[in-house]
Amino acid sequence: CAENNGGCHHQCINLYKGYKCACRSGYVLDSDGRTCHLFCNGQWFEQPEGLIFSPNYPKEYPKDAICTWEIQAPSGYFIKLQTLKFGLEVSPSCAFDLVALRR
Repeated sequence: CAENNGGCHHQCINLYKGYKCACRSGYVLDSDGRTCHLFCNGQWFEQPEGLIFSPNYPKEYPKDAICTWEIQAPSGYFIKLQTLKFGLEVSPSCAFDLVALRR
């Protein structure tokens, strides 16, 4: 942990034989055992209407945030998405920021 935080994104915890990486509250450890991602997945919306904000809105969202929102409408109803403010980081092929709608 003494050098470069052990390569850990957030916290490096010294153990008897080595170390392990850990994440701050609200983040999960990636499969690489070092990188932390904001945990904002699995959010369901079933209300007649509502608002979705990125984490930290109106400020910038945390680095490495991976978020998924699932919106479900009762049979016979439809979902209307309207953006009030929308911005993505410019990158080739949407390599960093992405919004995808799936049926």
